[in-house]
Amino acid sequence: MKILYQAANWLSKKTGVRSDYILHFGVCSLSTSIIGLTSFLVVNHFLGYIPALVASLFGAVFALGLSLGKEFGDKNNPNSAWSWGDLVADLAGALTGLVINYLLIIQ
Repeated sequence: MKILYQAANWLSKKTGVRSDYILHFGVCSLSTSIIGLTSFLVVNHFLGYIPALVASLFGAVFALGLSLGKEFGDKNNPNSAWSWGDLVADLAGALTGLVINYLLIIQ
């Protein structure tokens, strides 16, 4: 976990983007890809077929649900606050993960 924070801080210094946004982008992109690919493989194994786009969208919706839950928790925490910037970074990560996942599946 420490290496992720170090990488985000390094990238933040190079790009000028807050490290918090980089972490939100990366986690959302990764969770979208993992959930989408896993749902594609599991559903295809047990039920026979799921379109690649549906599996990819499922991963993105799941990741955005996690993001909204995290922000809702931040809103209710007296030491934190709701952040639209975090949600924008999450959305960008989910869209990136969706595209990557879809391209991996259709190959």
